[in-house]
This record gives sequence, structure tokens and C-alpha cells, in this order.
Amino acid sequence: MMYRSDKFKLVQDASMGLYHNQERCLDKPNCAQIIVFQCMDGSKLCVANTHLLYNPRRGDIKLAQISLILSQIQQIVNPEQGFGGFPVVFSCDLKTCPQA
Repeated sequence: MMYRSDKFKLVQDASMGLYHNQERCLDKPNCAQIIVFQCMDGSKLCVANTHLLYNPRRGDIKLAQISLILSQIQQIVNPEQGFGGFPVVFSCDLKTCPQA
């Protein structure tokens, strides 16, 4: 992921693979980038990006992939499961139609 080093400092790279061969619904080799930046004012920002599978007959894969990504983001941004945390930008190609 490219970013402006004069505006942000890389704090954590929690990129993850979404392939788990023992799980039928996670048997495709996709990945997600999850990066935590510290802004120059000291605040933090989580930026996540992924490209999900498109298969109209396998919506279970897309749902499982999104679930894994959101769970990882939650653990990074707010590990105590309380209120607070910091902002998240989650961008992805959701592959909702063949022309997407």
C-alpha cells in the first residue's frame, strides 16, 4: 500500500491471507491488506483493502472472507470490545456483478 510518509507513519501491517484449505468456504487464494497508520497529530487510522472472489454460486466464500477481515479489523482497532477505537477505511471490490 502506498502512502505519504510526510503525513502518516506506518504503525502496524496486519495483512492476511484468506485461504484456509481445511475450510470449504475459504478455499480460494484471496488476501487482505490491513494497515494501521499514525497521523502527524498522533491519532491513528486503520486502512483495509481487499479483492473478493466473484462466483454467483459461492456467496458463502465472499461472506466468510468479509467476516474474517472485519474480525481482524475489530481485534486491531478495539481489542477490548468496548467503545472507542479509531477510524477505519475499508475499501474493496465486493464483486456484486460480473461487470464489476
